Amino acid sequence: MKSHTPECFKIEQFAATLVPMKTYHLCVQDFDSKDYTLELQGRSITITQPQFDDGTWQDIIRRAFQ
Repeated sequence: MKSHTPECFKIEQFAATLVPMKTYHLCVQDFDSKDYTLELQGRSITITQPQFDDGTWQDIIRRAFQ
């Protein structure tokens, strides 16, 4: 099962500081794997729970825009 979570909202807010909102879609969390997925400019960016917890998820999103 996948759902929009408060963590996804945080990921979306960060992505919005880098690109216009219309270039990405909602983030969802997969409850089985605990991974987050953000659809961005036609690509899926996956952020694992450990990456979210240690803050490296912001670098992952930044690199996706380069």
